[in-house]
Amino acid sequence: MPVTALRANEPLGLRTRLLLGATVVVLLGSIGAAAPPRAEARNWTREISATRAGQLYYESVMRAADSEVRSLKQARTQTRRSLKAARRTLQAAVHRRSQARRDLRLARTRARLGRLSLAAAAFETPPPPDAATAVLSLMEAADVDGAASTPIAAQAAWPNLGLLIAPDSSHLPAPQADVSVGDVVALERQVAKQQKKFQQARHRTLRISRSVRAKRNSLAAMATRQRSATARREGAEAGLAGRILAMSDLAQRRVAKTTNVRPGLNSGFTWPARGRISQAYGCTGFHLNPPRGSCAHFHDGLDIAGYQGTAIRAAAVGVVSYVGWNPWDQSGRAFMIVVAHPGGYETLYGHVLPTRQVRVGQTVHRGEVIGSMGSTGRSTGVHLHFELRRGRTTLNPLAFL
Repeated sequence: MPVTALRANEPLGLRTRLLLGATVVVLLGSIGAAAPPRAEARNWTREISATRAGQLYYESVMRAADSEVRSLKQARTQTRRSLKAARRTLQAAVHRRSQARRDLRLARTRARLGRLSLAAAAFETPPPPDAATAVLSLMEAADVDGAASTPIAAQAAWPNLGLLIAPDSSHLPAPQADVSVGDVVALERQVAKQQKKFQQARHRTLRISRSVRAKRNSLAAMATRQRSATARREGAEAGLAGRILAMSDLAQRRVAKTTNVRPGLNSGFTWPARGRISQAYGCTGFHLNPPRGSCAHFHDGLDIAGYQGTAIRAAAVGVVSYVGWNPWDQSGRAFMIVVAHPGGYETLYGHVLPTRQVRVGQTVHRGEVIGSMGSTGRSTGVHLHFELRRGRTTLNPLAFL
């Protein structure tokens, strides 16, 4: 009985073991098939997190550098104006100092002449001799020197002899000076006053000169700081641009695995917003656009003018690769959204409002609202700048809409 029962149960045990083995193989196969997608999803999540962190860092550095460069430019402009005004003030002060020096020299000369006149008036002229003394002197001079006894010789021998020859005393010096003591004192006071004015002008000139040097040094320091801030901004721009390009490549691989849509010519893309075309793709006369090839100004996209807040929709299914400020704009940055599409295509939506309605790594479908029309950056009005690229080459969007 027990032996028969065991023999009867042997086939059942074999079937059970086979079923268990097959189940294990199926489970292992399912686990192996599910592991790569999970690992890939984890890698994608890590890449998205790293891209967002790097984007936020570079954007913060770029905004801080932009703000510093703008403030330094304004400060340098004000300092230049102040320096020009200080130089003009310095020239006027130098002129006043020179005038004060000339006035001081003139006052000193006048005072010196006054003192000499007063001293000359104070000196007593000896009285003229009488006639007998003059004749004796003349005779002695004639006997000694053998000079002729003429009035001229006599006058040469004794200068005061002219009093006898020409009794007119109109040529004699005045008995009193042309200036008085009070005049000399007034001249001395004028000298002191001019000396004070000259010293004041000199001190003012030195003070303004120091101010000019300080402003010049401040201008040089601000120029150094501006170069440093510009270098930081350029580094952040390069880093952010590299992040955008790397994320675009990742988004292209991601979208190729998540969708089977293959946009082609005149298919797969739709109009991103309602409005009128204000500027077409290609050569243009708008001065803000850069040159390219034979075109003096080239427009890389399609401008669609509309109203503030007009909905902007994804032109095709894809993965968002960037949402933020344009790192290629150095003056007046525009807020933009970049979406990677299957087939290596990429669309860019510029001058939008910084509302961040979508995030990096998000999958968007055709016609889904991703932003709002605005006028951020170098813009002459509310519009959407729509670009279509394949690789690093821009295409005419009208051929695909």
